[in-house]
Amino acid sequence: LAWTEALPFPEEGEGSAMRVLLLAGDLATDLAILERCLLGLKKRFDEVLFVPGNHEAWVSRGSDAPMGSAPDSFTKLNEVLAVCDKCG
Repeated sequence: LAWTEALPFPEEGEGSAMRVLLLAGDLATDLAILERCLLGLKKRFDEVLFVPGNHEAWVSRGSDAPMGSAPDSFTKLNEVLAVCDKCG
Protein backbone atom coordinates (compact mmCIF):
# COMPACT_ATOMS: atom_id res chain seq x y z
CA LEU A 1 0.00 0.00 0.00
CA ALA A 2 2.78 2.44 0.85
CA TRP A 3 4.36 2.26 -2.62
CA THR A 4 1.03 3.10 -4.28
CA GLU A 5 0.54 6.12 -2.07
CA ALA A 6 4.11 7.31 -2.71
CA LEU A 7 3.60 7.56 -6.47
CA PRO A 8 3.47 11.16 -7.71
CA PHE A 9 0.32 12.69 -9.11
CA PRO A 10 0.55 13.80 -12.75
CA GLU A 11 1.61 17.40 -13.23
CA GLU A 12 -0.92 19.81 -14.69
CA GLY A 13 -0.34 20.21 -18.43
CA GLU A 14 2.10 17.30 -18.47
CA GLY A 15 1.36 16.52 -22.11
CA SER A 16 -1.08 14.51 -24.09
CA ALA A 17 0.37 11.04 -23.44
CA MET A 18 -2.06 8.69 -21.73
CA ARG A 19 -0.79 7.22 -18.48
CA VAL A 20 -1.76 3.54 -18.25
CA LEU A 21 -0.85 1.10 -15.49
CA LEU A 22 -1.11 -2.67 -15.80
CA LEU A 23 -1.25 -4.40 -12.41
CA ALA A 24 -0.45 -8.08 -12.64
CA GLY A 25 -2.08 -9.06 -9.35
CA ASP A 26 -0.85 -9.76 -5.85
CA LEU A 27 -1.69 -6.34 -4.42
CA ALA A 28 -3.52 -7.44 -1.28
CA THR A 29 -5.44 -10.24 0.39
CA ASP A 30 -7.67 -7.75 2.23
CA LEU A 31 -10.50 -6.22 0.16
CA ALA A 32 -10.38 -2.86 1.95
CA ILE A 33 -6.66 -2.51 1.21
CA LEU A 34 -7.23 -3.58 -2.39
CA GLU A 35 -9.93 -0.93 -2.79
CA ARG A 36 -7.71 1.75 -1.25
CA CYS A 37 -4.86 0.82 -3.62
CA LEU A 38 -7.03 0.83 -6.72
CA LEU A 39 -8.68 4.15 -5.86
CA GLY A 40 -5.31 5.76 -5.16
CA LEU A 41 -3.89 4.48 -8.43
CA LYS A 42 -6.94 5.66 -10.39
CA LYS A 43 -6.10 9.19 -9.21
CA ARG A 44 -2.57 8.89 -10.60
CA PHE A 45 -3.20 7.15 -13.95
CA ASP A 46 -5.66 7.65 -16.78
CA GLU A 47 -6.38 3.93 -16.92
CA VAL A 48 -5.63 1.12 -14.45
CA LEU A 49 -5.86 -2.43 -15.76
CA PHE A 50 -5.91 -5.01 -12.98
CA VAL A 51 -5.53 -8.78 -13.26
CA PRO A 52 -6.21 -10.50 -9.92
CA GLY A 53 -3.48 -12.79 -8.64
CA ASN A 54 -3.31 -15.56 -6.08
CA HIS A 55 -3.05 -13.06 -3.19
CA GLU A 56 -6.45 -11.61 -4.08
CA ALA A 57 -7.99 -15.12 -4.15
CA TRP A 58 -6.40 -16.14 -0.83
CA VAL A 59 -8.83 -17.05 1.96
CA SER A 60 -8.11 -17.80 5.60
CA ARG A 61 -9.70 -20.86 7.12
CA GLY A 62 -10.32 -22.08 10.62
CA SER A 63 -9.66 -19.89 13.63
CA ASP A 64 -7.54 -17.48 11.52
CA ALA A 65 -10.53 -16.51 9.33
CA PRO A 66 -12.00 -13.08 10.08
CA MET A 67 -15.77 -12.84 10.58
CA GLY A 68 -17.64 -12.56 7.30
CA SER A 69 -14.70 -13.67 5.17
CA ALA A 70 -15.25 -15.60 1.96
CA PRO A 71 -15.55 -19.38 2.44
CA ASP A 72 -13.57 -20.18 -0.72
CA SER A 73 -11.43 -18.61 -3.44
CA PHE A 74 -14.23 -18.51 -6.01
CA THR A 75 -16.40 -16.44 -3.69
CA LYS A 76 -13.42 -14.23 -2.84
CA LEU A 77 -12.66 -13.65 -6.53
CA ASN A 78 -16.26 -12.50 -7.07
CA GLU A 79 -15.80 -10.09 -4.15
CA VAL A 80 -12.56 -8.83 -5.72
CA LEU A 81 -14.34 -8.25 -9.03
CA ALA A 82 -17.07 -6.32 -7.18
CA VAL A 83 -14.36 -4.08 -5.67
CA CYS A 84 -12.94 -3.52 -9.17
CA ASP A 85 -16.39 -2.55 -10.47
CA LYS A 86 -16.86 -0.17 -7.55
CA CYS A 87 -13.50 1.49 -8.23
CA GLY A 88 -14.25 1.92 -11.92
